[in-house]
Amino acid sequence: MSPDSHTATSPTSTIDLRTRGHLLPNVLLRHALILLILLVVTFSGCSGTRYLWSQADRHYTAVKIKDWNHAPGGSGRTIRILLVHGMNTHPFGTLQSGQPNLLGSDSYVDLQRKLERMVKSKQDLSAAFAAAEASNWAEFITNIAGLLHNRELSHADHQFRFIAGQDQKPIGYIFTRSFGRNENGVKIKFYIANWSLGSAVLKEPRFGKWSLLLQSPSQVHPDGAVKDFDPRLNAERALVNKIAKEQVMDWGLGDAALYLGDESAEFQKPVRAALETLIAESGADDRIAIITHSLGSTITLDTMAPMLSGTGFSSLTRPVEGTRATKPSGVAFYMFANQYGLLKLGAEQAFTRLDTALTAAHLGRHQGVAMQVYAFTDPDDLLSYPLNITQKRFISFCNVFVHNETVDLGLFREPAEVHVNYMTNHKILEAMLNSPANVITPKGR
Repeated sequence: MSPDSHTATSPTSTIDLRTRGHLLPNVLLRHALILLILLVVTFSGCSGTRYLWSQADRHYTAVKIKDWNHAPGGSGRTIRILLVHGMNTHPFGTLQSGQPNLLGSDSYVDLQRKLERMVKSKQDLSAAFAAAEASNWAEFITNIAGLLHNRELSHADHQFRFIAGQDQKPIGYIFTRSFGRNENGVKIKFYIANWSLGSAVLKEPRFGKWSLLLQSPSQVHPDGAVKDFDPRLNAERALVNKIAKEQVMDWGLGDAALYLGDESAEFQKPVRAALETLIAESGADDRIAIITHSLGSTITLDTMAPMLSGTGFSSLTRPVEGTRATKPSGVAFYMFANQYGLLKLGAEQAFTRLDTALTAAHLGRHQGVAMQVYAFTDPDDLLSYPLNITQKRFISFCNVFVHNETVDLGLFREPAEVHVNYMTNHKILEAMLNSPANVITPKGR
């Protein structure tokens, strides 16, 4: 080798050695991180449910659903409960493969067309209803009915029907589940609203059909567009990032993005239809609860205020039954994984409109809280926020903090389970039946 060539390569060798010197701490750090993860996984476990604490405003009225279960003289009372789901919901659940149940269709667009034809030709919808019943609040409904000693009526009219959007295509559905009288003469009826079909049809063209995720990159036939579910992209994603992209960002927050855009009125239609059915069937001695999850809380709030401004909704405007109510009725509103604080950034417009409507409806005839709101939050739920709302005239707010059961890896608790497992948290059911324990209220109450 000539002196010239040796001289030319020496600086490169020097830079190489220096670079390695800088890389050495990074390598050690990476190995230490891997060791830490292994230790965390080794000593990880499952965190159980826990009630943490509650804080309410000055008007707080402790609602106990178990007290609703004691109708004087066997008056034939019915406890009527509206249930509204949150984001990242498939209208007919998922299959064992993890793919959505499309009732034999290839895509949500095809499913919507199929259902439109079936509704118009009055075909049998029993398969759709069975899938809807199994995938909407099924365990939660069974648990509440069991605690109140009610058995489901096998001959009940489930009132299953699709709700059409602006283009007259089905965008959601409602149905009911009825439970007969218990030993106290009290019945329960659940009104379930599902708005996710219209949302799924809108998300699918943007992110891709779910069947794309089953394909290998070599099976893709490019048509000029790249969807986020493209297997070529997924092949380049880390496993956790892939799951988060599909479940949280695309199919989850995609719902919120659509709702905050131009689709709010369409999302509200199934909720309004369920509320109208509930109100039309409510008697003077009945009790009403509204239970919502995630984005469903905001949708329900935005739906209710215009309805209360109309006529025929007096069953939603009487004082709620609680420790300080007189002539009780009204509404208990339970919000799981409340996203209102995030989506509205703490704004109070929906609650202000609701309180204004309640004030106009009361016209001085009733005193006391007409709506007691409970907002349940797991502090580790990335998508749930406490309500920080100025006290209203006829609405009282109570923030309830809990831990949901989930896989606990020490450094973090599994985010998806934290967000979803409010429905299976027995501490929440206990708080609903007996009211939360030791609620902190302002001094001088």
